[in-house]
Parts: sequence; C-alpha cells; structure tokens
Amino acid sequence: MMRYVKLEDNDLNLYGVKSFYADATKLFLEINPNNGEVEKEIVLNAEDQIIHRCPSEEKKFKYGKYGIFDLATFDLSSFKSNIDKLTFYALWRME
Repeated sequence: MMRYVKLEDNDLNLYGVKSFYADATKLFLEINPNNGEVEKEIVLNAEDQIIHRCPSEEKKFKYGKYGIFDLATFDLSSFKSNIDKLTFYALWRME
C-alpha cells in the first residue's frame, strides 16, 4: 500500500522544493513503500493553489512532466507527517 506524506514550509527548504518553487508552502507525496520512490507530487502555495503536480501533461505546471524527486528514494521512517489516501487524491483531483 502506498504511503502519503505531507511536508510543510520548513521541510521544503530541506528537500530543495523552494529552489523550484519559491512560493511553495506545502508538499504532498505518494511514495511506494517497497522502494521509497515518489510516484506522485503535489505542491501548494500559500493560497492552497496547486503550483506543481507530477506526473502531469498540463502546460500550466512548469515542471509537470518532471518530478522534483524523480531520482530520489526515501526512508519512510524519516517522515513525521502522514496523510491518508482520500486526502491525497482529493488534492490530486483539485483544479
């Protein structure tokens, strides 16, 4: 079963998200627990608008086809903040 993680402001600098999106305030990840690879990414700004969604073919997202964490793997025990699948996919479908 996939793991769903939410990271906020302070963690975004640590993981380099702010270098892609200076206005990022929240990051949501879907991570494969078997290999630690990120399957999906959502980045929100302070107004809770989606500014990055990956994978995506939508032209409105600057890095839509490319993930911030394309080549990264994570040790899931290092994440404190988890969300559930329903919350993640409600955001995923948000316009």
